[in-house]
Amino acid sequence: MKTPLKSLLLLLLASTGVSAAQDPEVRREALELMERASAASLPAKLPNLERVDTFRVLDAGSGPREGTFTRVVVQGTGRREEASFGDYHLAEVSTGEIWRR
Repeated sequence: MKTPLKSLLLLLLASTGVSAAQDPEVRREALELMERASAASLPAKLPNLERVDTFRVLDAGSGPREGTFTRVVVQGTGRREEASFGDYHLAEVSTGEIWRR
């Protein structure tokens, strides 16, 4: 009884492999859909960015003081971040994975 089932299974597998010819129109449409899906999932090229934030710290002893934070990003090149508050000033430059102060 096991032999006829194995034979039937092999016959079914062989017949599906032989009749698996591809329709060129269906293949073209499938490739177009895959290309559109791939293009939709890729990240967009981001624009260069310059951002300046101004903040105020309220201190009861010395009154309000202002500071700034600036970030400039050039896509594919790197970025520069600068923070200033009173006597404190920090500038960091990144080119890829390297940060310099």
